[in-house]
Amino acid sequence: MDEDFSYDTAMTEAFYIPAGLAVEFYATTLHYCACHVQEGGYCHATFLPRGTNCPLDEGFTPSREEDFLLAAKNKWMLVHEDGGFDGNLPVKLKGENLRIERPDWRADR
Repeated sequence: MDEDFSYDTAMTEAFYIPAGLAVEFYATTLHYCACHVQEGGYCHATFLPRGTNCPLDEGFTPSREEDFLLAAKNKWMLVHEDGGFDGNLPVKLKGENLRIERPDWRADR
């Protein structure tokens, strides 16, 4: 991550996780939840520390630059310009907006 809290997408890795497989991420891992790769959507379970994704405290005022990335408690949002957000979060993901397509995978193989 750069000093201005931007992140080059060339430093990321996108991968497909087939249904029924569990993955654990360290709390220090920059990550994003599942994304839609096929018709019918997706389903996932995420286990987070208590209070995560709860609204910020009433009267919360950002005091550091990274505070402007907080969308909720323990939820920092790094937004790409192609992400479709409403503009209330600064664009901090720089480079190609990665896409992933479902590989030719079947559970019965």
